[in-house]
Formats: sequence, C-alpha cells, structure tokens
Amino acid sequence: LSVPDTGNSSDFDFTNGDPITIEAWVNPSVLREGQVSYVVGKGRTGSARFARDNQNWSLRVVGAKGEAKLSFLFATKLSSSDQHWHRWDSTLGFPVDTGWHHIAIAYRFGDPNSIRGWVNGEPTQGTWSYGGETIAPPVVDNDEIRIGNGFTGMIDSVAIHRAELNDKVMASRFNR
Repeated sequence: LSVPDTGNSSDFDFTNGDPITIEAWVNPSVLREGQVSYVVGKGRTGSARFARDNQNWSLRVVGAKGEAKLSFLFATKLSSSDQHWHRWDSTLGFPVDTGWHHIAIAYRFGDPNSIRGWVNGEPTQGTWSYGGETIAPPVVDNDEIRIGNGFTGMIDSVAIHRAELNDKVMASRFNR
C-alpha cells in the first residue's frame, strides 16, 4: 500500500527534535533468517524523483533464530564512509507464524538514547548497527509512505504518532 506525502513539512516528515512512535499489529507467516520485511516506512521507494538512500524512518521486522525482531531504520546525509544508515534492532522478538503480535518503536530524532521498543506490550532493549547512534538529522523529502513492502503475512492498525508514547500506553495497547 502506498500513501503519497502531502508535500514539504508534512505530518509524515520527521527531522531532529521530532518525536515519532510507530505501532502496528503484525502476523508474519514467513520470515527467513536475516530477512527484513517492512511494516511501514517513508522513502527508499526507488523513485527516480528522489535520492536512492532517502529513508526518513521505518519500522520493519527482521528474522533471527525463528523469531521476528523489531528493526528501526533511517538514513542521514550520504557520506563517503557509507555510514549514513542507522539501524536499531530489538533484543526481544516473537515466534514467526504464531498469530497476531503488537509491535512499536518510539524515538526522538537527534537523541539516540531516546530509542524504545515494545513487543506485545513488553519493553525491549536493542542495539544500534551500521552507522550506529547519531545526532545527525535524517534525510527528509517528499517520497511516499509504503506499508507492507516485502512483508509476507498480515498487517493491521498501523499508526504513526508525532509523540513518544511510553510503557504504560504500550502495555494498554496489547489486548487479545
């Protein structure tokens, strides 16, 4: 599913100082070891109108030892060192092909210590990789938002908030 960006400084554009919380219910049926599947993301669509590495923000799941783990990815300005990707993966996951699971990530751009993740209402730690933690702003343009790119299974109730939601709110979201 593709959702067009509404233009400069839209509700979907995030830069330093902006808080974001992304949440969704997911039910992946297949996720191989190391496979990354997008739940939702802005940019990196391959459109000739935008830079190739223009990921403003994304929530994904990645396969790890039979589980799906959270993966938050964004890009900063392209550099010669190729360290412009910033990826955070959760420690906690859930078994693939076991029904519906609620996942969420919260972050304040420019503050790498603000990163939070939740799986089924439980907070999870994680680790930064690629370019690691950064205070640099993410790439921002008018590329579209895509839901479910490369995802095998079902996705429901995707929400993008311009706020950092907390443990209490996330615990209340997980109700079967």
